[in-house]
Amino acid sequence: MRPSPVELRRATPADVKDVADVFAASCRHAYQDVLPPAQLAKYVPDVQIPRWTEHFDKLPSGHRVTAAFRQERVIGFIETRHTPHTAENTTIGGVTLGADVGEVTYLFVDPRHIGTGVGRLLLAEGERHLTATGAETAILWVFSDNRPARAFYEGSGWTWTGHEQLDAGLRRQGYSVREQLYSKALDKPMP
Repeated sequence: MRPSPVELRRATPADVKDVADVFAASCRHAYQDVLPPAQLAKYVPDVQIPRWTEHFDKLPSGHRVTAAFRQERVIGFIETRHTPHTAENTTIGGVTLGADVGEVTYLFVDPRHIGTGVGRLLLAEGERHLTATGAETAILWVFSDNRPARAFYEGSGWTWTGHEQLDAGLRRQGYSVREQLYSKALDKPMP
């Protein structure tokens, strides 16, 4: 039996519960060999719903959350950000952050749908959206020990810049987890 088609559309606050469910399940699956058990225990929907509710309520300008739906249920999502009016001009890992750089801030897929192409659909959509906003380069951070995610990004044309650092959010919580900066030159839109 063929699975039902996947629909991509902008996520709204009405999708928060599903987004929190996907985020929690994906983190528990992807980070089981990366994060300590005490941190993994925080990735449960009941804990994540308030976090994602607040996130959607305060979604900054320039951020967009696109979700993949199958039968009206979120099975994955990507968040991108591009704020062209900001010119940071800071160079990290050989990438100069500025008006022409967008970022993939989140990409999570329900573990039951990993390997089905949903992640590639979402990543391609995120890249298209960043290109449409004027970004010429995209960046993202991935945990150094998350080898499957690194292989996924590399297979999608992303390149590790050689820059690695401690994840700032986890460091504030007392964990030392390294992350790597990836980048990709975006295709220019057709005129």
